[in-house]
Amino acid sequence: MKTAALLVLLASTTASADDYAVDIGTHVRWFGDTSGAIISEDTLSGMRMTIGRSLTDTSFRNRDVDIGLFGRWVFATTTGTMFGDLDTSLHQHLLGGGARADMPLRSWFAVTGQAELGMARSSLTVTRDEMTPVDDHHWAPYAAASLGGDLRLFHGKHVTASLGVDVGYLVTVPVELHALPGDRPDADLSIETAFAGIGKLDSRGWTYSMSLRMSF
Repeated sequence: MKTAALLVLLASTTASADDYAVDIGTHVRWFGDTSGAIISEDTLSGMRMTIGRSLTDTSFRNRDVDIGLFGRWVFATTTGTMFGDLDTSLHQHLLGGGARADMPLRSWFAVTGQAELGMARSSLTVTRDEMTPVDDHHWAPYAAASLGGDLRLFHGKHVTASLGVDVGYLVTVPVELHALPGDRPDADLSIETAFAGIGKLDSRGWTYSMSLRMSF
């Protein structure tokens, strides 16, 4: 009987540890550096997708805290003008991962904290009227942290749905961009030419996200 009870306990512990979550939501960022504000006065907006897994439970000031890891992909874009008559289009992909902590305050609400590291691909296109578009792109490291809340909408036997909102700050390493013609030949088939530098782009700034989270 003791052996059977021990096996049941181990099975239930293993099952509860396999706690996965998927969330899809928005990503909005306000440029915190003038290099980003020059490209566009609008926010960098898009979507965010996250896959996570709960790893362990701990406690903080007599409250349970769930600790987990996640992987994340973000795509955001914005358009604007620079120097008065140059149309700009900025696209950015973020690919990273980090840690998440959930501390329930009520059965239906939890405070969340997230921290992540990854790589950001920034792609800028500049054009005017009939001119040949010029563009450039680069990868650079980024780091982000946020605080928010998770409101439970539905709790079933196998699936839990919640609405998450978080506010944070994202820092990127500035990238040097150049005005390269969009129809330029392959680098291996042409003579290297110096093109005008657009300057360094720093896309750091405050972030806001609202997402639908499914845990199972």
